[in-house]
Amino acid sequence: MESIAHVPNKIVRDLYARTEQLYQAGLIDGFQLGLIKPETQSFLDIQGACERIKATLIPFAHNFFIKLSVLAYIAIMPFVLVPDEAFGFLAIPITIFVAYALVGIEYISVEIEEPFGLDCNDLPTHNLALQIEANVHELLEVPLKAREQEQKADYVVIN
Repeated sequence: MESIAHVPNKIVRDLYARTEQLYQAGLIDGFQLGLIKPETQSFLDIQGACERIKATLIPFAHNFFIKLSVLAYIAIMPFVLVPDEAFGFLAIPITIFVAYALVGIEYISVEIEEPFGLDCNDLPTHNLALQIEANVHELLEVPLKAREQEQKADYVVIN
C-alpha cells in the first residue's frame, strides 16, 4: 500500500480518476462530468478551510488570561458580597453558582476549540459525508447502493 501524505488530496485524485473512468465507460455524459469536476474542486477548497480552522488554536496566553481572570473574579466575589448585609450567608451559594457557571463556560470554550474529531460534541463529519454522497447520487441520477448496517448516529461507541 502506498504511503499517503495528505488523505484529502488522495481522495480528490481518486474521485477525478473514477469520474474519468465513468465518462470513458459512457456511464455519465459530458454535462454530468462538467457538474462533478467543480464539485470535486470545491471539496478540496472546503477541506483546506477546515484544515485552517483545525490548525488555528487559541494562543496559550489567551487561554491562561481567561483562566486567571475567572479565578480572580471567583476569589474576589465573596469579599464583595459579604459586607452587604442583604446577602449574608447566601454569599456562599451565590459564589459557588457563579464559579460553576464561569468555569463551565470556560470548559465549553476549550471543547469547541477543536470541532473535528470523534468526541460526542464534535461536528458529525461522517453523517455530513453520507448526506453529501446521497446528494451527489441524486444529482447524477445514479442509484445509491444500500449500505450494510450503516449507522447514522451522532456518537461513537468506545469499547
